[in-house]
Amino acid sequence: MEFLDSIYGYVRSNFSSELVIAALATLVVTIVKLVDYIAKDSHSKADNMHANFNSTLNGLKSDSETERITSAILLRRYINDLNFFKRATTYKKDALNVMSSLLRITTCGEFQKALADSLSFTVDVQHQDFQYANFQNAIIKVSGGKHINMSHADFYQADLSYASINNAKCVETVFCGCNMRNTKFRNCNLRNCDFRGANLSGAKFLDGSECKLEGAKFKNATNIPSAILEHLNAEGVYCVELPKDKYVVKNQEKSLFISRIGSPSPRQNEYINALVNEIKSLGINPIQFTRDKYRVSGQISVIQSQIAQSSGVIIVGLKSIHITEGEYRPSSSDSKKLSNVWLSTPWNHIEAGIASALGKPILVIHQQDLADGVFDRDINDSKIAHVDANISPENFKTVLNTWIHNNI
Repeated sequence: MEFLDSIYGYVRSNFSSELVIAALATLVVTIVKLVDYIAKDSHSKADNMHANFNSTLNGLKSDSETERITSAILLRRYINDLNFFKRATTYKKDALNVMSSLLRITTCGEFQKALADSLSFTVDVQHQDFQYANFQNAIIKVSGGKHINMSHADFYQADLSYASINNAKCVETVFCGCNMRNTKFRNCNLRNCDFRGANLSGAKFLDGSECKLEGAKFKNATNIPSAILEHLNAEGVYCVELPKDKYVVKNQEKSLFISRIGSPSPRQNEYINALVNEIKSLGINPIQFTRDKYRVSGQISVIQSQIAQSSGVIIVGLKSIHITEGEYRPSSSDSKKLSNVWLSTPWNHIEAGIASALGKPILVIHQQDLADGVFDRDINDSKIAHVDANISPENFKTVLNTWIHNNI
């Protein structure tokens, strides 16, 4: 205050009152204009940022694959906690929600991987919702030796097959029901995670991750690695010290995987329902992979897991594809004309192949006029039994009961 008083006294003693007033007025106007300029500049930058964010979002729905991938990469600037452009991260929550939403509907490919790999550009996704998202083949690894905090994030029913998660803090993260086929965890803190019901076929816990699973829940998970299984207590919870009462993988109830057409006609639907009810009446659980259970990714892995858990497989061969006129193997020595030919759904053959590779007993039901693939009458294998779909219900029950008694 003394300094300001001295300046004020000096001005009064050396300058006229009019000059002092003019100088003060000029100073006030200058300050007002400077504040106004800063405010407008701040608003202008915010408007530009908002426009750029919207432009990036519009690029994500482009018809051009290149533009979609470019936009997916540009989206990373809005979640990047590591760069100097901090203002962009005001859109972080929106950007993460857009990413997770797109990953729920995007099939595997370069665009999907560009989105999934984006988690390598943030250090914090706590409590984020990633339910049902497709993280197949993703590599999540923050650069510079930093860690990503994924604690309490929700990956329920997500597809993490062949993904690699590195240097992550995943305390109480939900992986319940995930497809984690060949997923790799490296140097991760997985304490109190929820792996219940997950498919852990080929999953690996490396570089210390296997020692940081205390409290993780594995009840009803399938294909649990043996090194983890021996640390599970009776409730399926991981204990650092080997528990006295160990978790026992219960023998699952008898079940049959039903390979069937996805969209049957009313009459075909009646036939399938009658078969399912007959199987249920025998105290066996029928497993059906119907259209409402289809996923945008990892379909084969899910089917393989379901067949692996089943006691056997029934291939229901129903007419699905009608060829009025066509040609078989054109321009080859086996070429022949086709006329009024019926084919089954290709999924019958895929699921029969998986079942055969897993050594499951197979009952093939032939509908009249089907002779493609697994329905070829010349196919003969000790694990495969055939039955005509046109036999009487009484005879079919006898055949089904005999097959179940001998194989299930």
